[in-house]
Amino acid sequence: MRRLNSSDALMLRLDRGNAYNHTLKIAILDPSTDPQGWSRSRMQQIMRERIHLLPVFRQRCLPTPLGIHQPIWVDDPEFDLDAHVRYVACPAPGGMREFCALVEQVYANPLDRNRPLWQLWIVEGLEGERVALVTLFHHAYTDGIGAIGMMQNVFSEVPVADPCAPAAWEPGPLPSPSQRLAWALRDLPALLRQVPITTRALRERVRIEREIARLRPNLTPSSTDRSPAGPFQCALSRNRCQRRPKFDPFSTVEN
Repeated sequence: MRRLNSSDALMLRLDRGNAYNHTLKIAILDPSTDPQGWSRSRMQQIMRERIHLLPVFRQRCLPTPLGIHQPIWVDDPEFDLDAHVRYVACPAPGGMREFCALVEQVYANPLDRNRPLWQLWIVEGLEGERVALVTLFHHAYTDGIGAIGMMQNVFSEVPVADPCAPAAWEPGPLPSPSQRLAWALRDLPALLRQVPITTRALRERVRIEREIARLRPNLTPSSTDRSPAGPFQCALSRNRCQRRPKFDPFSTVEN
C-alpha cells in the first residue's frame, strides 16, 4: 500500500468532463532503422518483459472510507496488460492532420478508475510506415519529469533500470474497506500535525497578497482590457481541441 500525497490526490479530484488529468506522451518511431523491424508480437513481448520496471502501472487507486485520508495505491490482483495496450490504425493517408485528430479522440476518453490509470495506444499506418506510441497515464502517478524516466525504462533500447529477470509478481487481494479505514486512522495523526504548518502558510500568503495590493494597486489586470486574445486564450473542448473556428492549429504543419 502506498498513500497518495495531497498534490497527487488533487490531480484525481480535478478530473472534469472537458479536462482530464491524464498526461499524454507521444513517440513516433521509424521501424526501418531497427534491424528487427516492427511487429505487434515483438511490442507485446517488450511490454511483458519490462512492465516490472514500472511497478505503479500494476497498481490501482482505492478511496479511503469516509474520506478521512487520501486515497491509496495498491497492487491490482486483476491486472491484465492486454487491457491497457491497444492497437489502432491511423486514417489514410496517415499524415499529421489525421494523426492529431486520432489523438484527440484517444485523449477524450476518461481512464477507468477500476483499473491502473494508464493506456498505451499503438498507432499503425502513419506515412512512411512509421508507428506512433501514444501513452496516457494519470498525473496522480508522477509529474512530467518523472514520466520521462518511467518511459525510458520501457521504450529505450537499453532500459535505465536493472534489466535482470523480475521476481514473481503475486499481488494479494484488494484491502477491505475496514482495512483501509484502519490504515487511515493509523496515519491520521501524522496528517493532523501538518495542519498548523498549512495554516501559517495560508496566513502568510494572505499577508503577502495584501501587501502587494497596497504597494501596487494597478498590478491586477483590468477586467475592461480589450487587447486581442492569442490563439490559445480560449476554452477547450472535451477533445482538448480549441473551440474557436478561426484558428487552424494545422496551418503551419507540414505532412
